[in-house]
Amino acid sequence: MVVNSRTMWLFAMDEFLLAVGWFTCALLVYTSNGRSHKPFSKSWAHFSMFGGCFAVVGCALNIARVFQWATLSMAAGVVIGLIYAIILPIWIISLGVQLKSRSDPAGAYGLAVGHLSRSRDPAEEEVAHSHAHSADAGAVEMGAAGRGADHGVHGADRA
Repeated sequence: MVVNSRTMWLFAMDEFLLAVGWFTCALLVYTSNGRSHKPFSKSWAHFSMFGGCFAVVGCALNIARVFQWATLSMAAGVVIGLIYAIILPIWIISLGVQLKSRSDPAGAYGLAVGHLSRSRDPAEEEVAHSHAHSADAGAVEMGAAGRGADHGVHGADRA
């Protein structure tokens, strides 16, 4: 019983810390008063509160599992499954979207994307095309010389 109680507290602490994190994020968004030129959306803070409430319920159910194991274990499993399979992934993706919209377009990510989408200068394309063409022509000449040498060897074998 003591070992099970210790394990229950560990599971409960997981949801408790998740709830504290979500409530802290929501509190920071609610109290920011739009001081940033791009504040986080209130809907994201509302979703953080929603997830925090689910995490508190999951924490309470994990603690209460000690008293009625069968019933509360199933309820805790459903709540924890909702948290980790649906709420947390949606929250993390929405956090990423919010952070991406606030990132500096001239930062490392912006430079990498800009480099990929930037079109080449026509003069660069002409130089690249001529280098590719000369490399192909050299390979063809090497192949023809190699074939001639091979035919010559085979011809010498026949003679």
